[in-house]
Amino acid sequence: MVETAATSPGQVLAVLRAEGPLTREQLRERVGLSRVTMVERIDALRRLGLLRQVGHRQSSGGRRAELLAVNDTGRTALVADLGQGHATLAVVDLRGTVFAREDRRLRAGHEPGKVIPMLLEASRRLLHEARRADTLCAVALAVPGRIDYERGRAVTPPTMPGWSEAPLRDRFADEFGVRYCWRTTPTRPRSATTTRWAVRTRRWSGSRWAPGSARAW
Repeated sequence: MVETAATSPGQVLAVLRAEGPLTREQLRERVGLSRVTMVERIDALRRLGLLRQVGHRQSSGGRRAELLAVNDTGRTALVADLGQGHATLAVVDLRGTVFAREDRRLRAGHEPGKVIPMLLEASRRLLHEARRADTLCAVALAVPGRIDYERGRAVTPPTMPGWSEAPLRDRFADEFGVRYCWRTTPTRPRSATTTRWAVRTRRWSGSRWAPGSARAW
């Protein structure tokens, strides 16, 4: 099942990151979810270790409401952006600080059978060099074209025809053992449509991986 922007755990986390700390009720009002759905989203984010309690809201009476915040301390994401002629990998924390990055040129007509092993090897090395392998909690992947969300595969990428049906998500999931949720946000670099999937996607900006148009969960 594909979560929509209004219901995804990523939307909840995005609001909490921008406006938190917040109570559950404050968060629910801002996102526009029912109480039952909000409990489900918060539980999902807690299972991933992405939320933390930072105190309680003062109350004039009754039970004090807990304040929730994003648990971005000591957590690591691996980000991969793949295109027709390039591959960019970065190791970042959930605040967007970049610990390691590598850019590679790819030959036209590159094939997944050769490129995916290279990406996995480079990712392992970057995590090792950054000493962040033990704190990895997310992998974000960006590829051109549409995505089959049920199977996590690109569908006829317009600039990468050999990548249709390539098991990119599964290979990264098997390698690093992280969980995936996703939300699609298309952008149009040149003539291609880039769809970003996975746990979190950010665009490169200077020394930080700054939030872009996609908040993928």
